[in-house]
Amino acid sequence: MASGGLVLLADDDPVVRSTDSLRLARLGYECQTAPDADSAMALLADRDYDVLISDIDMPGNDELALVTRAQALRPGLPVLIVTGSPSFDTARAAVGLGVRAYLLKPVSMDVYAAEMEAAVHVRRLWRAVQDAGTRLAPLAGDEDALVDAGLEALLWSVASAATQLGAIQAQAGRLAPGQVRSEMAAAVPQTDLVDALRETVEVLHDTKNSFRSKALARLRHRLEQLLGVVGQD
Repeated sequence: MASGGLVLLADDDPVVRSTDSLRLARLGYECQTAPDADSAMALLADRDYDVLISDIDMPGNDELALVTRAQALRPGLPVLIVTGSPSFDTARAAVGLGVRAYLLKPVSMDVYAAEMEAAVHVRRLWRAVQDAGTRLAPLAGDEDALVDAGLEALLWSVASAATQLGAIQAQAGRLAPGQVRSEMAAAVPQTDLVDALRETVEVLHDTKNSFRSKALARLRHRLEQLLGVVGQD
Protein backbone atom coordinates (compact mmCIF):
# COMPACT_ATOMS: atom_id res chain seq x y z
CA MET A 1 0.00 0.00 0.00
CA ALA A 2 1.36 3.44 -0.89
CA SER A 3 1.96 5.68 2.11
CA GLY A 4 -0.64 8.38 2.72
CA GLY A 5 1.99 10.34 4.62
CA LEU A 6 4.96 10.08 6.97
CA VAL A 7 4.05 10.22 10.66
CA LEU A 8 6.18 10.54 13.79
CA LEU A 9 4.56 9.15 16.96
CA ALA A 10 6.22 10.21 20.22
CA ASP A 11 5.03 8.39 23.36
CA ASP A 12 6.86 6.85 26.31
CA ASP A 13 4.41 3.94 26.53
CA PRO A 14 5.71 1.04 24.39
CA VAL A 15 2.23 -0.46 24.12
CA VAL A 16 0.84 2.79 22.69
CA ARG A 17 3.76 3.08 20.27
CA SER A 18 3.21 -0.47 19.05
CA THR A 19 -0.59 -0.47 18.77
CA ASP A 20 -1.03 3.05 17.39
CA SER A 21 1.74 2.66 14.81
CA LEU A 22 0.00 -0.50 13.56
CA ARG A 23 -3.34 1.29 13.44
CA LEU A 24 -1.84 4.17 11.48
CA ALA A 25 -0.22 1.70 9.11
CA ARG A 26 -3.63 0.15 8.47
CA LEU A 27 -4.86 3.62 7.52
CA GLY A 28 -2.08 3.84 4.94
CA TYR A 29 0.53 5.92 6.78
CA GLU A 30 4.22 5.22 7.27
CA CYS A 31 4.82 5.61 11.00
CA GLN A 32 8.04 5.95 12.98
CA THR A 33 8.10 6.12 16.77
CA ALA A 34 10.10 7.76 19.55
CA PRO A 35 9.97 7.17 23.35
CA ASP A 36 10.83 10.75 24.39
CA ALA A 37 11.25 14.31 23.13
CA ASP A 38 14.98 14.10 22.41
CA SER A 39 14.58 10.94 20.33
CA ALA A 40 11.73 12.55 18.43
CA MET A 41 13.85 15.63 17.66
CA ALA A 42 16.67 13.43 16.35
CA LEU A 43 14.23 11.80 13.92
CA LEU A 44 12.77 15.17 12.91
CA ALA A 45 16.25 16.42 12.08
CA ASP A 46 16.69 13.58 9.58
CA ARG A 47 13.28 13.52 7.85
CA ASP A 48 10.53 15.97 6.95
CA TYR A 49 7.42 14.40 8.48
CA ASP A 50 3.87 15.19 7.47
CA VAL A 51 2.44 14.96 11.01
CA LEU A 52 3.77 14.75 14.58
CA ILE A 53 1.61 12.88 17.11
CA SER A 54 2.80 13.60 20.64
CA ASP A 55 1.95 12.40 24.13
CA ILE A 56 2.14 14.98 26.95
CA ASP A 57 3.60 13.11 29.93
CA MET A 58 6.92 11.82 28.62
CA PRO A 59 10.61 12.67 29.20
CA GLY A 60 11.74 16.00 27.76
CA ASN A 61 8.24 17.31 27.12
CA ASP A 62 7.71 19.64 30.08
CA GLU A 63 5.33 22.45 29.07
CA LEU A 64 4.95 20.81 25.65
CA ALA A 65 8.61 21.48 24.86
CA LEU A 66 8.57 18.96 22.02
CA VAL A 67 5.87 20.91 20.18
CA THR A 68 7.85 24.16 20.47
CA ARG A 69 11.12 22.56 19.37
CA ALA A 70 9.52 20.61 16.52
CA GLN A 71 7.78 23.64 15.06
CA ALA A 72 11.01 25.66 15.24
CA LEU A 73 12.89 22.94 13.38
CA ARG A 74 10.09 22.09 10.92
CA PRO A 75 7.89 25.16 10.34
CA GLY A 76 4.34 24.33 9.33
CA LEU A 77 4.46 20.82 10.84
CA PRO A 78 0.96 19.81 12.03
CA VAL A 79 0.90 18.46 15.58
CA LEU A 80 -1.74 16.22 17.18
CA ILE A 81 -1.68 15.87 20.97
CA VAL A 82 -2.87 12.46 22.20
CA THR A 83 -3.08 12.12 25.97
CA GLY A 84 -4.54 9.93 28.67
CA SER A 85 -4.26 12.75 31.23
CA PRO A 86 -6.05 15.79 29.83
CA SER A 87 -6.08 19.07 31.71
CA PHE A 88 -7.28 22.59 31.11
CA ASP A 89 -3.74 23.98 31.33
CA THR A 90 -2.27 21.65 28.71
CA ALA A 91 -5.28 22.10 26.42
CA ARG A 92 -4.90 25.87 26.63
CA ALA A 93 -1.15 25.63 26.02
CA ALA A 94 -1.78 23.40 23.00
CA VAL A 95 -4.13 25.98 21.48
CA GLY A 96 -1.54 28.71 22.04
CA LEU A 97 1.10 26.64 20.24
CA GLY A 98 -1.14 26.04 17.22
CA VAL A 99 -1.69 22.34 17.86
CA ARG A 100 -4.26 21.02 15.39
CA ALA A 101 -6.09 18.71 17.80
CA TYR A 102 -6.04 17.65 21.43
CA LEU A 103 -7.29 14.06 21.58
CA LEU A 104 -8.05 11.63 24.38
CA LYS A 105 -6.66 8.09 24.56
CA PRO A 106 -7.72 5.73 23.18
CA VAL A 107 -8.30 7.44 19.84
CA SER A 108 -10.83 5.68 17.61
CA MET A 109 -9.89 4.66 14.09
CA ASP A 110 -12.51 7.03 12.66
CA VAL A 111 -11.05 9.98 14.54
CA TYR A 112 -7.49 9.04 13.58
CA ALA A 113 -8.54 8.74 9.92
CA ALA A 114 -10.23 12.15 9.87
CA GLU A 115 -7.51 13.98 11.79
CA MET A 116 -4.66 12.46 9.81
CA GLU A 117 -6.23 13.15 6.44
CA ALA A 118 -6.87 16.79 7.38
CA ALA A 119 -3.37 17.29 8.81
CA VAL A 120 -1.61 15.77 5.80
CA HIS A 121 -3.68 17.97 3.46
CA VAL A 122 -2.62 21.07 5.37
CA ARG A 123 1.04 20.00 5.39
CA ARG A 124 1.09 19.45 1.64
CA LEU A 125 -0.65 22.75 0.97
CA TRP A 126 1.90 24.50 3.17
CA ARG A 127 4.72 22.93 1.18
CA ALA A 128 3.06 23.94 -2.12
CA VAL A 129 2.90 27.59 -1.03
CA GLN A 130 6.55 27.49 0.06
CA ASP A 131 7.56 25.95 -3.27
CA ALA A 132 5.63 28.64 -5.15
CA GLY A 133 7.48 31.35 -3.22
CA THR A 134 10.81 29.74 -4.05
CA ARG A 135 9.96 29.61 -7.76
CA LEU A 136 8.91 33.26 -7.76
CA ALA A 137 12.03 34.57 -6.02
CA PRO A 138 14.30 34.59 -9.13
CA LEU A 139 11.70 36.67 -11.00
CA ALA A 140 11.65 39.49 -8.45
CA GLY A 141 13.58 41.87 -10.69
CA ASP A 142 11.53 41.26 -13.84
CA GLU A 143 8.03 42.65 -13.39
CA ASP A 144 6.60 41.25 -16.62
CA ALA A 145 7.99 37.78 -15.97
CA LEU A 146 6.74 37.88 -12.39
CA VAL A 147 3.23 38.73 -13.50
CA ASP A 148 2.99 36.31 -16.42
CA ALA A 149 5.00 33.33 -15.14
CA GLY A 150 4.55 33.50 -11.40
CA LEU A 151 1.46 35.33 -10.22
CA GLU A 152 -1.04 32.97 -11.79
CA ALA A 153 0.59 29.93 -10.21
CA LEU A 154 0.79 31.55 -6.78
CA LEU A 155 -2.77 32.88 -6.68
CA TRP A 156 -4.22 29.68 -8.08
CA SER A 157 -2.40 27.71 -5.37
CA VAL A 158 -3.98 29.98 -2.76
CA ALA A 159 -7.43 29.52 -4.30
CA SER A 160 -6.96 25.75 -4.36
CA ALA A 161 -5.83 25.80 -0.74
CA ALA A 162 -8.93 27.78 0.23
CA THR A 163 -11.31 25.25 -1.26
CA GLN A 164 -9.47 22.32 0.34
CA LEU A 165 -9.49 24.03 3.73
CA GLY A 166 -13.24 24.42 3.32
CA ALA A 167 -13.50 20.68 2.73
CA ILE A 168 -11.41 20.01 5.82
CA GLN A 169 -13.75 22.19 7.88
CA ALA A 170 -16.76 20.25 6.66
CA GLN A 171 -15.05 16.96 7.51
CA ALA A 172 -14.12 18.17 11.00
CA GLY A 173 -17.79 18.81 11.73
CA ARG A 174 -18.52 15.09 11.43
CA LEU A 175 -16.11 14.00 14.18
CA ALA A 176 -17.40 12.11 17.21
CA PRO A 177 -19.29 14.19 19.82
CA GLY A 178 -17.32 14.86 22.99
CA GLN A 179 -13.92 14.82 21.30
CA VAL A 180 -11.63 17.46 22.79
CA ARG A 181 -10.37 19.61 19.93
CA SER A 182 -8.13 22.66 19.77
CA GLU A 183 -9.44 25.85 18.25
CA MET A 184 -6.83 25.47 15.53
CA ALA A 185 -8.60 22.40 14.18
CA ALA A 186 -11.32 24.64 12.72
CA ALA A 187 -10.70 25.69 9.13
CA VAL A 188 -11.43 29.15 7.72
CA PRO A 189 -15.21 29.82 7.56
CA GLN A 190 -16.62 29.18 4.11
CA THR A 191 -18.02 32.73 3.89
CA ASP A 192 -14.52 34.12 4.46
CA LEU A 193 -13.14 31.91 1.69
CA VAL A 194 -15.73 33.17 -0.77
CA ASP A 195 -15.14 36.80 0.22
CA ALA A 196 -11.39 36.39 -0.21
CA LEU A 197 -11.79 34.87 -3.66
CA ARG A 198 -14.22 37.60 -4.71
CA GLU A 199 -11.79 40.28 -3.56
CA THR A 200 -9.05 38.60 -5.61
CA VAL A 201 -11.24 38.68 -8.71
CA GLU A 202 -12.04 42.36 -8.12
CA VAL A 203 -8.36 43.26 -7.82
CA LEU A 204 -7.56 41.38 -11.02
CA HIS A 205 -10.39 43.20 -12.77
CA ASP A 206 -9.26 46.63 -11.53
CA THR A 207 -5.65 46.08 -12.62
CA LYS A 208 -6.28 44.39 -15.97
CA ASN A 209 -5.70 47.61 -17.95
CA SER A 210 -2.38 48.21 -16.22
CA PHE A 211 -0.87 44.78 -16.85
CA ARG A 212 -2.74 43.60 -19.96
CA SER A 213 -1.72 40.08 -19.06
CA LYS A 214 -3.35 37.08 -20.70
CA ALA A 215 -2.23 34.99 -17.74
CA LEU A 216 -4.09 37.25 -15.33
CA ALA A 217 -7.15 37.16 -17.53
CA ARG A 218 -7.10 33.37 -17.49
CA LEU A 219 -6.65 33.37 -13.73
CA ARG A 220 -9.57 35.72 -13.24
CA HIS A 221 -11.77 33.50 -15.43
CA ARG A 222 -10.78 30.38 -13.47
CA LEU A 223 -11.44 32.07 -10.12
CA GLU A 224 -14.84 33.22 -11.33
CA GLN A 225 -15.64 29.64 -12.27
CA LEU A 226 -14.46 28.50 -8.85
CA LEU A 227 -16.67 31.07 -7.14
CA GLY A 228 -19.65 29.61 -8.96
CA VAL A 229 -18.95 26.33 -7.14
CA VAL A 230 -17.83 27.63 -3.74
CA GLY A 231 -20.70 30.08 -3.44
CA GLN A 232 -23.36 27.40 -3.78
CA ASP A 233 -25.31 26.36 -0.69
